[in-house]
Amino acid sequence: MKCSHRSSEDLWQSDGTGADLFACVMSERRFRFLLRCIRFDDIRGRTQRKEIDKITHIRWIFENFVSNCKKSYSISEYACVDEKLQSFRGRCSFRQYIPNKPAKYGIKIFALCDNVTYYTSNLEIYAGKQPDGPFSIDNSASEVVKRLVSPISGRNITADNWFASISLAEELLKNHNLTLVATIKKNKREIPKEFLVTKNRELCSSYFGFQNNMSIVSYMPKKNKIVLVLSTMHSSKTIDESSGLAKKPEIITFYNATKGAVDNMDRMTENYTVARRSNRWPLTVFYSILNIGAVNAQVIYHENSQAKYTRLQFLKILAKQLMDEQLQYRATILSLPKNIKTRLNIYGYKPTLQVGEQRVRASGRCQFCDRQRDRKTTKVCTNCAKLICRDHLVEVCPECFSEM
Repeated sequence: MKCSHRSSEDLWQSDGTGADLFACVMSERRFRFLLRCIRFDDIRGRTQRKEIDKITHIRWIFENFVSNCKKSYSISEYACVDEKLQSFRGRCSFRQYIPNKPAKYGIKIFALCDNVTYYTSNLEIYAGKQPDGPFSIDNSASEVVKRLVSPISGRNITADNWFASISLAEELLKNHNLTLVATIKKNKREIPKEFLVTKNRELCSSYFGFQNNMSIVSYMPKKNKIVLVLSTMHSSKTIDESSGLAKKPEIITFYNATKGAVDNMDRMTENYTVARRSNRWPLTVFYSILNIGAVNAQVIYHENSQAKYTRLQFLKILAKQLMDEQLQYRATILSLPKNIKTRLNIYGYKPTLQVGEQRVRASGRCQFCDRQRDRKTTKVCTNCAKLICRDHLVEVCPECFSEM
């Protein structure tokens, strides 16, 4: 509902400015209680676990979520590795500052995404340098990529220049059967000097270099600017005719078409997000899990169903299905406020008693009489078990009842 920055008190308003469905599911006091108390690990022994693992607060649920993402869907032949920043400004030892991201401050998460459907297949939280122990890992760019792509093979990986290197491209091709298309930094010693020269060079010109199963192109889009792209997928110096006067090489256009999967996934999750402002970083990571899980669920649903929904339509259906059991239960609570009972009836949730659960005798005030009258009764409705006095009792013969 794009209301993550509104206060919960405002969302639960009963004057018509709030969301009626929220109050039907739970009270605002209950919602704040759940947010305050929710935890993702056992507090017993947490102090000892923190000495060897910085993300022990969320590790169990995060790893289980990632494992399910890997098993539930097989991504296409084009994948992308990049980083996303989950907005967070509270206290956290591994909080990052990335100026070119919309949030700027937050928790950095590396992601492997499908370029076609934007399905997130693998994730890894950047926790900085971990203490010595079983969770101490190498955070270099090449090692991060190798860990993310370990479950897949026979595909192409697109990455930016922070991840790319000649040695990484060779290892992915040799050990993982994966090709790599990525921009590469100019300070790599393997790059010929002629590829970096800008003086007296024609605009939109391209220099190509080939070595074994690897190729590199130096493209000059504008004056004094060079773009270097490495590829183990392409082996020709074809110019994309659709680029017109720009004369972009096919390697460049392919990179541009496949580099934005993680950014698009991040945009989708932030457009309709469940995240709320919090000073607890595990809760922020949990919000990110819910957002990514909703995108993945929509991808899997569309692959297995002919029905196609927009993201908003799918989230509405998903939310209603998740609330259904709770709403059914709330409809059976006799002490629920009358205005909420009315809303539940409008939404189609009416209390029904199973055989053997019918109340035979009760004592209390009639629910249809004015409160000031305080009319006591022992009779109940045979359908919803509401207390009802003789004045409001409707007598029906068996024949009419069967027709009804």
